[in-house]
Amino acid sequence: MNIGGFLRRNAVGLVLTTGALVLIGLIISPVFLHARENARRSNCMSNLKSIALASLMYQTDNNGLYPPLSDGGSQGWSLILQKSVPTMPLNFSCPSTSPTSYSPTSDYFFNARLATRKEASVQKTERTISFGEGPDNGPTNSHYWELPNDDENPDSAMLRHLRTSNYAFADGHIKMLNPHGLRDELNDSILFNLRKSK
Repeated sequence: MNIGGFLRRNAVGLVLTTGALVLIGLIISPVFLHARENARRSNCMSNLKSIALASLMYQTDNNGLYPPLSDGGSQGWSLILQKSVPTMPLNFSCPSTSPTSYSPTSDYFFNARLATRKEASVQKTERTISFGEGPDNGPTNSHYWELPNDDENPDSAMLRHLRTSNYAFADGHIKMLNPHGLRDELNDSILFNLRKSK
């Protein structure tokens, strides 16, 4: 029995098998990465749906008013919403971000033009964004006065989920949009379009 030939054949077989497994892994890994990010995007949409529902509940309890940006102190809109629905836990952390602080933060923004306005003052609730994905670990009163436009930055929240981002509209529906789709579908005149108060 030639032990050297036996070992050589087994070594070649082992190298070929290992190479094939590595090649299969390289081919399949992007599929798994996309699947994982799609799951995170879905979880993020669920977070936004809960936030939008909490906002609607807040409006019901407060004569149709949207929450303020802050309470005048350290409590931002996200903490105000959380306190208004204590039986409904809200998650203000997008699963695609990593927490960097032990203090309360929010990965979502609030449309600042809606703060303390009556829901009836919104012309087209189905086309008005109330909440969306904001800066990673932002303050609890994170808000925008106009449509975010930092889609050139690879770390932008507008590109957080496979070059898309999630938005909650004033009527309660959630939609995933890429930056160009967001601009095509909406513009600032629609995004924050409110009726003049009487």
